[in-house]
Amino acid sequence: MVPGGVEGSGGGGSGGNVGGGGGGGTGQGYEVVGVSSGGGGGQRVGRKSPGADYSEGASHVLAVIHQILAHHRTLEQKWHAKKIKLHQRLALRLFQEDVKQVLDWLENHGEVFLRKNTGIGRNLQKARVYQKSHEHFENVAQNTYTNAEKLLAAAEELAQTGECNASEVFSVASQLEARVSGFAARLSAWLDEAREGLRGGEEEEEEAPETLEAAERQLAQCAQQRDSAIDACLRTSAEGEALLQELRSAGLSNEMDSTGSLSAVEASLDRLSKQREEVEQLWANRKHRLDLCLQLRLFERDALEVSSQLEMWSEELQSRSGEPGRGDAQQAEQLLRVHNESVSHMQNTTFQVLQRGQELAQLLESSNVRLMSDGQYSAQTRVQVLLEFLHEREMDVEDLAEVRRVRLEQYLQLCQFQADASQVRHM
Repeated sequence: MVPGGVEGSGGGGSGGNVGGGGGGGTGQGYEVVGVSSGGGGGQRVGRKSPGADYSEGASHVLAVIHQILAHHRTLEQKWHAKKIKLHQRLALRLFQEDVKQVLDWLENHGEVFLRKNTGIGRNLQKARVYQKSHEHFENVAQNTYTNAEKLLAAAEELAQTGECNASEVFSVASQLEARVSGFAARLSAWLDEAREGLRGGEEEEEEAPETLEAAERQLAQCAQQRDSAIDACLRTSAEGEALLQELRSAGLSNEMDSTGSLSAVEASLDRLSKQREEVEQLWANRKHRLDLCLQLRLFERDALEVSSQLEMWSEELQSRSGEPGRGDAQQAEQLLRVHNESVSHMQNTTFQVLQRGQELAQLLESSNVRLMSDGQYSAQTRVQVLLEFLHEREMDVEDLAEVRRVRLEQYLQLCQFQADASQVRHM
């Protein structure tokens, strides 16, 4: 052994050489520094190498990064869960608001409409107006039904999320479904009643009597039957009044009448009075309908007569009959005067019939009577067809009359010219 020195040993226990460090029994990467101190042994001082510092620092940084990422993922998951929950809460509030809007519409519009429109019309025309109005309203309500179905489907989804109170959602959905179903049932029932009333009105469409004589006969029968019915009501009322007077003359009053006879007679008289008013109104409606039938047949008769006259005038105007003799100015002047009078008469006659037809058409349109001219056409259609036909025939005849008038005037001028020329020759 060399005094004062350190001998390196590649084996195990003492360490490494100074400045060298061969095998290193410690395995820690430490350096061992020998210090001479006289005759004694060497003192060892240890520190980490740079490579070990880097590895330890890198491991620490990676551990911190992994920890940050883990916290970030946890925070993101919590944030996402919170976001979903808030979206579901928002969906619930929107659902509740939409349901409220649907219920408000049903209460403030739908129910109000049905309450205000409870009748089905007193006649066919009114029934059709009501039917059209309610069909339009039904189309509008269909949007509400569609929205309600969407809301009910959304309620199922909200209840399954687990974030919303399922009982609360189903309670709102049940209320909505009940209100919509009830409203739809009432609207459907009203429409069915309106359609039934409309069909009943259409079945009551009356066909006018086929002839003028039949219309006059039915009108006379109506007046006779009306008078008989009213007379019967008046006689019955008079008998009731007489009986009532007898009971009162006998000292019977409402307070003393234990049998109720007096009140029964009074109630019967009141009921009879109301029924008489209803009967009078029914007979008035019947008479109005028959009056329209009579006017229709009168117009048809007059229109056909005028049409025949127009046809004859047309044939006369197209023929050469009635032409003045050659050079006969007096005859030409007379023919022109007769022609103008005939045309004026034709125009006045046609105008009167056309005016009466137009008045009848307006009366049929404004009245609530559904009258059929025959099994195929209504009275309004029949009148309109006759008006158009007469107007066309009148225009054709007026064109022919104008041609005849011009020809007669030209012939008269020619005669006057010939007379003037003859006078000039004799001068």
